[in-house]
Amino acid sequence: NNQVDAEYAKGGGILNYQGQLQINGSTFSGNSAVGVVTGLNKGGGAVATIFFGTTTIQSSIFSNNSVQTGYGGAVYHSSLSTLTVDHSSFFNNSVVGRGGALASLSRITTVSSSQFEGNSAGIGGAIEIEQSELSLTDSTVSGNSATSTSGAISISTGRGQLHNVTISNNTSPNTAAVTIGVASGQTFTVSSTTIANNISSVTDGSTAAGLEGSSSVLLVNSIVAGNDTADVKGILSVTSHHNVIGRSNSAGGLTNGVNGNKLGVDPLLGTLSDNGG
Repeated sequence: NNQVDAEYAKGGGILNYQGQLQINGSTFSGNSAVGVVTGLNKGGGAVATIFFGTTTIQSSIFSNNSVQTGYGGAVYHSSLSTLTVDHSSFFNNSVVGRGGALASLSRITTVSSSQFEGNSAGIGGAIEIEQSELSLTDSTVSGNSATSTSGAISISTGRGQLHNVTISNNTSPNTAAVTIGVASGQTFTVSSTTIANNISSVTDGSTAAGLEGSSSVLLVNSIVAGNDTADVKGILSVTSHHNVIGRSNSAGGLTNGVNGNKLGVDPLLGTLSDNGG
């Protein structure tokens, strides 16, 4: 229950400045970074890493941490720092800004075997990535929310991958699950991932409640279905293959039967639950 209160507050629990930080088997709950200025140099209700710092988080829990205005309700890193997260959980963290659980600006973020649930933000209910490389694998992002856009994950000028990720039951007024903006000359790959049952309050079809991407987004062996207003917005890479898209009229420009893609198919998904895996 620590609080940092400053004009450019960052790291309510821990601030890693140019150091090497290892967090293992720890719980961060109820910490906050409070300040009056919204900017790139402020955030991380629990942990912030800046200026070439390296942070590794293993088997830890982050809950009910917050940032008043800024980035990363629980964890924030920027300025050429590096963040690795493994087997960790982020519950009910929040920010009046971007990245309800985690925000990464201008560096490398690797997240594996982790859970993001009940986090909230203006943009990127769980995760915000800007000008950074993201590898998110073997994880679940569910029940998060945004008041503006991207209830689960917001990526701008990014690169990297989502692999074996379940993204479900996230909400926002606009793109409710994942928005991917790719850096020039780069590709972002979404593979073996399920994006389903996300909810948007907009019902005119102008926004997607599943995935919003571009020709630089490669979709492979994935399911995008059962989302509220549409499944895919934008035209995905033409080499996307072996996917199931629930709505044929919002399928990212893919063609039924081409490259193993199946459109307009109900994948018969069950309710998201812990099945002991």
